[in-house]
Amino acid sequence: MSDLTSTETKTDPQFRRLQRLAHWMYGLQAFGLGLAMLFAWTKIGMALIGWPALLAMLIYRREHKSALAYPLLASHFDWLNRSFWTCAIWLGTLLLLYFILVGAFFNGALIAVGLFGTLRTGWGWLMLGYGRQIHRRRIVPAKSDASSQDI
Repeated sequence: MSDLTSTETKTDPQFRRLQRLAHWMYGLQAFGLGLAMLFAWTKIGMALIGWPALLAMLIYRREHKSALAYPLLASHFDWLNRSFWTCAIWLGTLLLLYFILVGAFFNGALIAVGLFGTLRTGWGWLMLGYGRQIHRRRIVPAKSDASSQDI
């Protein structure tokens, strides 16, 4: 089975609108990560870091239920959400360590989180451009054998 969307789905106006929104969300996250890596060491940069990613998450919260009708877009919306929260948790942990350790190794760790987020955002955006789903691990429930159960 191919990951590419069907012709009917590609011409659906709702699908096209949600696909454009996914591209915008990827762009906003990439822009926010670029700001974080370039200007995190300045006071103005620290104030500007989060707003593009937060705007992308506002779009996600508003539109993610509509995207559930299309598996391709649902996987990308989930990928964007997980990418945002992964980077936010790591940055929060780094800020906590910054205040505890007074900045030891802080710049290198910030760059590492920025590169991780950039690679993750770039991979998702590339897969959206090719029309492919982002695959995730699925937990398969164990099959129950009715013949071995005593009633």
